[in-house]
Amino acid sequence: RQWSVFLCGTDGSDVQQTPILGERMGGSATMYCNHTKGDVYFQMCWYRQLPGQTLELIVTHTYESGFSEEKFPATKTNEQTGSLTVEKLLHINDSSTYYLFCTVTNNYPAYFGQGTKLTVLENSKITPPQVKILEPSKHEYKKRKKTLVCVASGFYPDHVKVYWQMNGKNVTDGVATDEAAREGKDDNNQTVYKITSRLRVYAKQWENPDNIFKCVVNFFSGTVHKDYSDVIAGVTGKFLWNLIVLLLYAHIICKSFNISVICCELIISSFFQTAETNSVSRGKYYRLFLQ
Repeated sequence: RQWSVFLCGTDGSDVQQTPILGERMGGSATMYCNHTKGDVYFQMCWYRQLPGQTLELIVTHTYESGFSEEKFPATKTNEQTGSLTVEKLLHINDSSTYYLFCTVTNNYPAYFGQGTKLTVLENSKITPPQVKILEPSKHEYKKRKKTLVCVASGFYPDHVKVYWQMNGKNVTDGVATDEAAREGKDDNNQTVYKITSRLRVYAKQWENPDNIFKCVVNFFSGTVHKDYSDVIAGVTGKFLWNLIVLLLYAHIICKSFNISVICCELIISSFFQTAETNSVSRGKYYRLFLQ
């Protein structure tokens, strides 16, 4: 079961809160809020949003109907700092989404933060992800771009963040990650999750064995964050090997029939009209074999 607790506001940099929590059923969870909007924003409110539903106000200076101080004790250290505790994480409705915002009672706007995701842990064991990168499909053999697929599976809870690196540097272009992890069951009928991320790269990037691609999955166990990853190196391009064979074959023909170098070069260059390579590579390889 999951919660997300969010701080209300239009800019998460103005209002911060505990980003993620994981607590066992029957326990309690406390999340903290602080903001930098100034003392005029002295009223701190907490909202709840259950999955697929609209926001519900829990508390401002008083508790709303259906919510109590015993279940949702809220405190304020000063005008800019406060907390909300959720007691006795037992019921199914404790699988929900919460929002928190700081505002004042007159016409000032409300500011939301980025939120805290709280997982009410079941009996499933805390299990880190297994991470595997899959090579591009054979169906992409002739395409200008290739897709690397990163699969993280078998983890619980679903507190993960996936990112890619190429040669040690973070990559964001061409990345598409599942919006949420998918729930399933393992061989022991325990809840586990799976998430997939894809990285699209140019063929020339993939067909370069010097390029190292890394998929990193940051996993939060409820107490600590830890990275789990898999790496894969680019391959020597099939196009290059095919090109070498083609050039060798053309070279043999030219020599066998005593064709002039100029004519032979024209014949070989015609093979490149539809090739996915640039003029520099073109000249480099066929002049090499004409020597």
